[in-house]
Amino acid sequence: MEKVNRNKRKNRKIFFAFCILLLSVICMGGLRTEAEENKIPLNLEIENDIGLKAGTDKNIGQDIPFVFEIIPEEAKNPVPPTREVKIIGAGKAAFKTIYFTTPGNYKYIIRQKTEGNKNWNLDNREYRVNVSVKKAENNRLSLSVWGFIKGSDEKADVFRFENFYRGKTGTPHPIKTGDESHAEPAILVLLGAGAVITCIIAKRKH
Repeated sequence: MEKVNRNKRKNRKIFFAFCILLLSVICMGGLRTEAEENKIPLNLEIENDIGLKAGTDKNIGQDIPFVFEIIPEEAKNPVPPTREVKIIGAGKAAFKTIYFTTPGNYKYIIRQKTEGNKNWNLDNREYRVNVSVKKAENNRLSLSVWGFIKGSDEKADVFRFENFYRGKTGTPHPIKTGDESHAEPAILVLLGAGAVITCIIAKRKH
């Protein structure tokens, strides 16, 4: 009888331990789910425009990669998995998603990283981006984003860069056949005038 009671007590302990373990797993799963749900994503899109010198081929620049980067002003700021984005020619692109899990104010800088080219005027402006993350009444997070060009208080609705192709410099303009240049007629006129002057001088000497 005593052995049976011991087995019963042992079974109760195992049952209670199993229940505690099960509750712990459920609670941890609930906390993890809440943590995963209690984050808010942000996708920052930028736009690249290409300006061309008058008379330039419209396809110039459409195969050139323009690179842009996002820089956190503080090390604690969440960042995307890749801090750069590339746009081929003119167009739009977005940085990979940034996730925020904690209320606060976060600041970033967006700028162009494309290397200089003597035939281009590259846009060197810098955008300052402010992200405000707040906790709403339902314990969910909400955010607001605004940006402005560095050195200006004017808000920017779009993060736009404008790169201008000014054409090749230092290349002489070749004179084409049938060019509007009147070099040959001018030379003939000068030769004719010289001949006339020579004749007049010769007559005066006689």
